[in-house]
Amino acid sequence: MNYLYREGKALSDEIEKTDMPYGTVSIWHLGQSGVIIKGKARDGALIIDPYLTENVGTKYKDN
Repeated sequence: MNYLYREGKALSDEIEKTDMPYGTVSIWHLGQSGVIIKGKARDGALIIDPYLTENVGTKYKDN
């Protein structure tokens, strides 16, 4: 199956370069319940529940 997602530097670069018009936001799903919400570039981003550890599916795939 072909998944359309970015990770690592590609995701970081996309988030950094994104600049939304006034009154709008972009949302990136990080997996599970984690999201990044970003509006104007100068305002930074809001990160909610980032999943920063190993992927559980990968970590326990042989169990």
